[in-house]
Amino acid sequence: MVFVHLLVNVGVNLVLAFLVTIYIDIIIGPYHGFIVTIFSPPLSIVVPAFVTTLGSLFLLREV
Repeated sequence: MVFVHLLVNVGVNLVLAFLVTIYIDIIIGPYHGFIVTIFSPPLSIVVPAFVTTLGSLFLLREV
């Protein structure tokens, strides 16, 4: 959604929109993983939740 917004509404070129989107994903992923780590049960549940969150941000943010 951020990628499309930057392209369509703001008029940013393709490469810059892609880089900004990746930068936002890099910021949000670890932050969300930190929150999951604090509020989740034992480590066996935390690590898959963090990996899932970060992976979904990279894969589904562009859709």
